[in-house]
Amino acid sequence: MDMTEAVLAKHLARLQLPYIVQHSPALMAQTARQSWSHGRFVEHLVAGEVARRGAALISRGVKAARLTGIKTPDGFGPQVQQLLRLDFLPRHGKVILWGDVGVGKTQLAITLATRNL
Repeated sequence: MDMTEAVLAKHLARLQLPYIVQHSPALMAQTARQSWSHGRFVEHLVAGEVARRGAALISRGVKAARLTGIKTPDGFGPQVQQLLRLDFLPRHGKVILWGDVGVGKTQLAITLATRNL
């Protein structure tokens, strides 16, 4: 790593941009190989950082909500599969989960809450 790259890495770390710190060397090489414009290079770095921050925000929200045991929707029946498409959201619809103890209401609620994460 030359002096410029070291200074850049230091500044990016100070700005708390870990995606850019981690991925900029590989993207610089790809930029050189594929003759990317400066704008395309920066676009890829910034898009990666935005995606990382979005994922971190969701992760913190799930942790704060104390959602445990998140399952994939594959284990549910056809009626629940329909519900998991979330078609009711654009219509501002509501869902009521009703049933006896131990039938999976909480698990279904967690799966719905984390559906598009």
